[in-house]
Amino acid sequence: MATIQQEEHYVLKVHDRSIKAVRNAMELLRTNIIENPFTNDQEEIVFFKEVKPLFCSQMMYHVKRYRMESRKPAGSVEAKLKFLQAELQEIDAFFAGHINFFEYHRSASTAMDEKYFIRGRQDEHFSIEVQYLCSDLSFSTGYDLLLSRMLANEMLTQEINESIYELQHNPHAEGKGGSFVKTVLEKGKGFVQTSYRGSELYVFLRSLVDAEGVINHTYKSFFELIVPGIANKQSRTFTPSSLLKYSDKVDMETRDNVKRLLQKMIRNVDSY
Repeated sequence: MATIQQEEHYVLKVHDRSIKAVRNAMELLRTNIIENPFTNDQEEIVFFKEVKPLFCSQMMYHVKRYRMESRKPAGSVEAKLKFLQAELQEIDAFFAGHINFFEYHRSASTAMDEKYFIRGRQDEHFSIEVQYLCSDLSFSTGYDLLLSRMLANEMLTQEINESIYELQHNPHAEGKGGSFVKTVLEKGKGFVQTSYRGSELYVFLRSLVDAEGVINHTYKSFFELIVPGIANKQSRTFTPSSLLKYSDKVDMETRDNVKRLLQKMIRNVDSY
């Protein structure tokens, strides 16, 4: 995906190539689980809850972005704002219609995992929309696709809100031929990419401030300064507010991963 972003400057072409790349990756995933069946329920849950949605959400994201770029108005700022606000309303309606599942996802609950993420376990919770989404019962539980759409919509919401802000505060900034939806695909070359999750980044940056590694900022004001320049594989960009939400997702695994990072840094310091 990063190669596509570097090679293409035409937005529609970026999304078109990205869709094809993700589709190919998902075909490899399908082949892999056919040739290497899951050995237990937990493996299946992890695949449909954590692995496949990472790919499928990218597919849904790029399909939606392609459609938005194709239909975006070329007229006034008011027309562009109206278009973006309509897109947000559509996303809000989707989340409102699946509020229970969305809250389940955000709370990191596991109580319903066997019903949601093991094939053939769906019962009365199997909504009409999920049945519609689940066209291939051998490669989906239905709910993995619903989760993928939620992840894609979260990325879209962040980017649309950024675009609305830009249009409201700097309406002449896009220039000739520019895309008014400013995505990381277009801004990403100036971003710092990290392999760490949002919760790990939250702990690392906050601990840096609390240890007085930064002395002229609170951790919140430090986030305002530095976070907009950071992205990882799961989030196309972070915002200060989105990173703060990871405070309730800090667990033992998060702390251990940050400690390992610090240990690596200590070893590096000894070698300088």
